[in-house]
Amino acid sequence: MARKLSDAGPLEKFIALFDLLLTERHPVTLKEMADELGSSRQTASRLLTKLELSDVGRKYLEVSRSRTVTARFKRQRGLPTLNLNAEGFFQLILCRDFMLNLLPATVRSQVDTTLKRAAEYVDGSVPVPDDLLDMGEPSSKGRVDYTPFQGLLHTIIKALQSGKVLSIGYQPELDGEIKHYLFAPLRLRSNSSTIYVRGWLLQEGEDGSLKKRHDNPSSLPLQRFRKAEITQYRYRIQEDDENSPDTFGIMEQEPFTAVIKFPKSAATYVGERIWSEGQRMERTPDGSLILTLKASSRAEIVSWVLSFGTSAELLEPADLREELRGISQNLCKCYRGKPD
Repeated sequence: MARKLSDAGPLEKFIALFDLLLTERHPVTLKEMADELGSSRQTASRLLTKLELSDVGRKYLEVSRSRTVTARFKRQRGLPTLNLNAEGFFQLILCRDFMLNLLPATVRSQVDTTLKRAAEYVDGSVPVPDDLLDMGEPSSKGRVDYTPFQGLLHTIIKALQSGKVLSIGYQPELDGEIKHYLFAPLRLRSNSSTIYVRGWLLQEGEDGSLKKRHDNPSSLPLQRFRKAEITQYRYRIQEDDENSPDTFGIMEQEPFTAVIKFPKSAATYVGERIWSEGQRMERTPDGSLILTLKASSRAEIVSWVLSFGTSAELLEPADLREELRGISQNLCKCYRGKPD
């Protein structure tokens, strides 16, 4: 079901009940009506009776008062359809399936409810199963369960919609100190099954105005937020704020060019993917692949190259190659001999 309306007035609840019965594909129980409206069953029953006695209700509403009270609108030919054919609707279901790992449990339920309601108005040339299928399956090791963070996510979305600045508590390290900032969110981003909130870390100037702490926006993992409260401050989004850089890496630092060589065994995997806009790939006579890309995070390039083991060699920049050499030497020391 959709959001509850426990604080709404009688008219808004009446309209919400009408919308619920109009868009649900199956008969709705009195309990479901009460849950939707955030009211008692007695209140839901009174509103249902009022709707039943209306001109529209007498003509189109079907109410069953057997052991369980249910109601639904008769489906009429000629109902308006969405500008969405069956194929497009199934593509939306596939998008839902691939995004499941990023959605809190209650949001997943809301998405399913919305799709079920939309299904009633989709071109009926292909029937939509009641269970809306399960065509896709996300696979992600080390994923984050975002269910405990739904309240924070809701607050962040409200700040994005209203252009307001947040007061946040942020814990960059496990069991570390919680740091407090003013934060102007710009957009939500996803990378490697993680939700990031991209925005500006702000501080109050001597004149009381807000100033940016850094030259570049920060992308903060949602699961490290410990608090998010909307303040009275507003942030006016600038044109440059809208676009994330089309570079490799979620963190935004000074962009640089990286050149990595992959042997033939890794060339197919690397070559069939887009790692950054404007990337260049060159095949060598021995089947190796040389990838040139723009990156915005030195740490992420190092981590990515190391993830290939001996199947990736960073050629440029020289100073980062030297840093990788030192890391490799420390890895050799780590694995020399038996563990402590």
